[in-house]
Amino acid sequence: MVTRECDMRCGICWSFGLPPAQSVPVAQKLEMIDIVHADGVRKVIFTGGEPLLEAALPELLRHAKSKGLETWLFTNCMHMRERQAEILPHIDRISISLDGSTARRNRKAHGKGQFERVLDTLAMLRTAEPEFAGVVQVLTVVTRKNKRDLKRIGKLLREQKQGLRFRWKLNFYLPIGRFNRRYQLEYRKFRQWADRTEARFPDIKVYVSPPVHDRAYLFIMPDGAMYTTEGAKYVCLGNIFERSSYEVEALHEIEVNMTKKGRLKRGLPEDGLG
Repeated sequence: MVTRECDMRCGICWSFGLPPAQSVPVAQKLEMIDIVHADGVRKVIFTGGEPLLEAALPELLRHAKSKGLETWLFTNCMHMRERQAEILPHIDRISISLDGSTARRNRKAHGKGQFERVLDTLAMLRTAEPEFAGVVQVLTVVTRKNKRDLKRIGKLLREQKQGLRFRWKLNFYLPIGRFNRRYQLEYRKFRQWADRTEARFPDIKVYVSPPVHDRAYLFIMPDGAMYTTEGAKYVCLGNIFERSSYEVEALHEIEVNMTKKGRLKRGLPEDGLG
């Protein structure tokens, strides 16, 4: 999490459950990358907040690539057009949030203008080679508000995916950090809508999130504090700069769960990146 700053207040955002964090100097952010690389991590998601608000993001991405790490960028796309030249050459995959088939419907989850920026980013990515030839993932959080819109979203993405290495991820809304009844679906109902959508669009690679995320992800805050999820809570596992503070047992469990065997056992995505 390169920054906690964000220019949107999305109702479905999971990061509200995390405490505030002061950003450390760029040199220490580079050191975080060195530490996770030395500990065997091979894929890193750059997220936030909104990562494109971090001025040093290109430097961080370049450093990660120099270590041989696979780099993901999770973004709301609001600043993608102005930062594309310095960002695209250093990312392998980009994940974009889209939760409605029109600007009006998308505003139920996100702010004004985000829908248009998403379509602009997809158009830009279709012509971005050789700067970017990676995987494009559109992430839709399935909620009570947009479940009936999935068919229309799928039709929109069918048009938008042309010329891209494309996947569509349907995420289960998790009440981590807070519970918002306006969005919550039972997992059984989520799965019904997700399975129906997957069957409707055999020409799109559709991935469906599992019901369990406990100790399956490691979040590193801008100040180095490390968190994972347990039920509806975030749990601190120490600070990446202070090895003596590590919750070793929990970190080991995350490491096991992030392997292909561990993730399949728990019903999680094989690539370990959600």
